[in-house]
Amino acid sequence: MQLILVVANPNIVAMRGKLNRIITILTARLRLPYLVLLVVTFAPQVLYSQVPLWYGGSRSAAMGFTSVAITDSWSVLNNQGALGFEKDYWLGAHFESRYMVKELSNSSVAALVPLRPGTFGVALSNMGYSGYSETFASLAYGMMLTPELSAGIGLNYHRMAIAGEYGDASAFSAALGLLYKPTSSLAVGANVFNPTRTSLGDNASIPVTLRAGVSYSFSQMFLLSAEVEDNTDTDPVAKFGVEFLPIDALALRIGVSSEPVSLSFGLGYTFKRVCFDLAFSHHEVLGYTPFVSVSYRFGKSSTKISE
Repeated sequence: MQLILVVANPNIVAMRGKLNRIITILTARLRLPYLVLLVVTFAPQVLYSQVPLWYGGSRSAAMGFTSVAITDSWSVLNNQGALGFEKDYWLGAHFESRYMVKELSNSSVAALVPLRPGTFGVALSNMGYSGYSETFASLAYGMMLTPELSAGIGLNYHRMAIAGEYGDASAFSAALGLLYKPTSSLAVGANVFNPTRTSLGDNASIPVTLRAGVSYSFSQMFLLSAEVEDNTDTDPVAKFGVEFLPIDALALRIGVSSEPVSLSFGLGYTFKRVCFDLAFSHHEVLGYTPFVSVSYRFGKSSTKISE
C-alpha cells in the first residue's frame, strides 16, 4: 500500500499535528484492497474546519455553527456564559458523522443541573476509532450577575490516544464566557477557549479561540445570529444563521460560515419535554456532515424550540 501526500500550501508545516492525525486515520483505511491517492491542495484552515469536540448541538450546526449569542441548553459546550439563563434540569445527546467518515464520527452527552444562584453543566465528547481517538470532558458553571448579564466558566479535560507505540497525551484547559441580553430580543455573547494556551504536546496544539457574536429575534418566529471566530491556528471565520418557526414546535434553520465556505441547514421539533434536532453541513472540499441531537427537559413542559 502506498499513501501519496501532495501539499500545495507552504504553511502546512505549522499544521503537522493535524496532518499527522489525518494520516494516521487514512493509513488504517489503506488496509482496503486498493490504492488510495490523497491530494491535499487546500489551505491549512480546511483541516481545522471540522467542528471541535468542545462545540455541541445540531441547532448550532444548522445555523452556520453560530452559538455564542444563542441561549439554549448546549451552552454547556458552546458558551458557558449563557448557563445563567438556564433554569431547568436537562439531558442531551448528540451525534455527527464528520464528512461521512466513520473514523471521524463524534458523539456527545451533556446535562444541566440548576443550583442557586446558577447552573452547573457537564459534558463528554468522543471522536475516533480504535486506532486514533480524542476525548473531551467539561464541567461548567454559569450564573446571573445582573438581570441582563450572565457569566460562566468551564474546566476541561482533553485526551488524545493513538494505538501502538505513540501512546496517549492529556491536558486541562479552561473557557470563559459572557452573555448579555439588554432586551428580550437582543443578545450579545463572547467566549474565550483555552486562554492559558494549554497543548497536548509539540505536534498537537489546542488553539486559543476567541468568539464574539450577536443574535436578534425580530419576532417569536424569526431569529438571526451572527458571530466572528478567531484562533491561534487559522484565519478569522465569519458565521451567520437564521431560524424560522412556522409553528411553536417546529423550527427551520439555515446558515453559512467562511474560511472555507460551509453551508448548513436543518430543522428541530419539540414534543412536550423532548426536542429532536437534525442538521447537515456541506464543506466545499470535504463534503457533507450529518448531525442529530435529542434532549429531554425536566420540569415544566414546553413546545417552544428556543427554550
